[in-house]
Parts: sequence; structure tokens; C-alpha cells
Amino acid sequence: MRYKQFYPGDRVVTITEYEGEPSGTIGRIHTKWAGTAYVVELKDGSFRWLDSSELVSRDPNNPYQLKEGEVGVLISDKYSRNFAQVGDLFEVIKVANDVDYYEVAIGDVIKRFGGFQLAGYDRTTLPLA
Repeated sequence: MRYKQFYPGDRVVTITEYEGEPSGTIGRIHTKWAGTAYVVELKDGSFRWLDSSELVSRDPNNPYQLKEGEVGVLISDKYSRNFAQVGDLFEVIKVANDVDYYEVAIGDVIKRFGGFQLAGYDRTTLPLA
């Protein structure tokens, strides 16, 4: 079963620490899109996820989605600027298809989250952090 989808204008709360935002941060959905997410292992042994607009096959003749065990090349560091650079190679550990992504306005800053990192925020049922 899919998790709840959010729409522009919906209020949400982060359920994981991500991109410097602690769990419990409240924001508003700015934009939404769907795509594939790839879990990769960093040099320090930690794991991060990259989406299909960032990580592609290093084989230019392979326009298809990467599979587990394949190596992809980072073509954009727009969302991964603190842990990777364009041209870095990553082995795909896990593939998650049809992931909802959201740009969330937190104050006057827009940050990107996967839908699995967010929950709906209703101030009548959830306490303020």
C-alpha cells in the first residue's frame, strides 16, 4: 500500500532528519513529482538516496533505469551538494520505483524530501515542536 500523497499547499512535518532539517520540522508542500530513487553507499559507509534526475547509467547506450548492483554516475549535485560531486560513481544498493518527491517550503527556504520522509501536519492532532 502506498503512503499518503501530499499536494501543493498541504502542511507537513518531517519524520526523519534530512538535509540539516531535524525531525519534527513543519513546512508546506511547494511542488510534487514522481520518479525512481536509488539507495547508494558513500565512501564513509553511510547510505543516501539519489533520484533518477541525478544518477544515471555511466553507459550512454543504456537509457533505462539502473538496477541493483549497477554503477551510475552523478550528473547533477543540485540536491547532493554536501556529499557528492558531479562525475562521482555510485553502486546502486536498492531501487525504489514510483517514489513521490516534494519540494517543501520551510520558512523562506525550499528543501527536497521523499514522501517517505514526511507526514501530514494537522495542528489539532499533532503538538507543535
